[in-house]
Amino acid sequence: MYRARHPDAPGGRGTGGHTMQYVRRPVREQMRESIPAVVVGVALLLAGSGLLFWNEGRAVQTSRSLDEGYNAVIRVPSANAVLEENNHKLVHVWGALSSSPVLTDDAYGVEIHAVRLKRRVQMFQWIEEESSVRSEETPGMPTDTSYSYSFAWRDKVVDSSSFSIPWGHNNPTSIPVPSIVQVAETAKVGAYRLSPAIKEKFTDFVSFSGDEQPEGDDIKLHGGMYYITRDIYNPDIGDLRIQFYFAGRAGEVVSIVGQQIGETLHPYLTSNGNELLIVHMGKRTVEEMFSSEHAQNRFLTWSLRVGGWFLMFIGLTCVSNIVNSLVVCSPLMRDVVALGLGSAKLTLSMSTSLIIIGGAWAIYRPGLALLVLIVAALPFIRAAAQHKPSEGSSRRANGYRGSP
Repeated sequence: MYRARHPDAPGGRGTGGHTMQYVRRPVREQMRESIPAVVVGVALLLAGSGLLFWNEGRAVQTSRSLDEGYNAVIRVPSANAVLEENNHKLVHVWGALSSSPVLTDDAYGVEIHAVRLKRRVQMFQWIEEESSVRSEETPGMPTDTSYSYSFAWRDKVVDSSSFSIPWGHNNPTSIPVPSIVQVAETAKVGAYRLSPAIKEKFTDFVSFSGDEQPEGDDIKLHGGMYYITRDIYNPDIGDLRIQFYFAGRAGEVVSIVGQQIGETLHPYLTSNGNELLIVHMGKRTVEEMFSSEHAQNRFLTWSLRVGGWFLMFIGLTCVSNIVNSLVVCSPLMRDVVALGLGSAKLTLSMSTSLIIIGGAWAIYRPGLALLVLIVAALPFIRAAAQHKPSEGSSRRANGYRGSP
């Protein structure tokens, strides 16, 4: 940032009672020397700002949809009968699941009454591991990279043609038995049918297996998994193992908030265009379900806020030379940093993030938005308040003439 003038230059002094004079380098010169870092920094700043703005818009819309749904939902006392007066309205229903027909996989003797049945297939394959070692005695020498090979079960095909040493480490190019998810044609909670969108909400899969050993010597049942191999304990490359999972087993109690259309429950379209559909396992009240959704929304919102702020902080770090120059050139910015978080990058990234967050909430919750904006501007307000008197007193000290 600074360039020292030579001791013998005019206006400068060397050592031995001589003084050194420093000349600040222009911001343009610093920018030219750090163009790649500036480009990356600007890209990260834009990405962080975009993420924060999108996240706040999503959080606001989700919160409004949940509030609208909570005020409109009708509590159905019993799921055993569909009430015509609730048609096209948002309802809260709970009861035991039922499904038909039974989901089966005849090849492995598996069958279960559930909303979803998943078959997961893994293949025994070669995998490559890369390790790099840098010599401490010769730091200028290139890094020594080595490759090792071992076996592992994998859900997808590992492309052995891309290995550093493909010879002798050949994997099959496809898995002969696909992984699939079966969905029950009909699923109900009491008398209410579940739409495909609700069936997709059952994602908490539980592993299980059949009770009998499948026919044939090539399929072996061990530890809840089906192995297609000659030796379970010493599999060959290309051998398979298969595991089954269910989600939404018949008889389990489930609570649903959705729109009743005829006898079927569907997602509910709110006034802002968002779809509202809540599915929780177990008996849950309306208050419990909406409170849980609000909590999940807050957790996701804060996670993305931290991610957006971090991108902006890294972006400001990439353009730190320019930020530091602005701080040095501006007494006000120096006061902002001193009264803020002690770091220009940290202070600016936090304040900018809070301004974006506050702006997104300005219409929906103006009180909260105003509070956030005040916190964001607090370092600048305090610095400006202290900076003006100091400038005035300095002016008076330099230009004041006392009476003779």
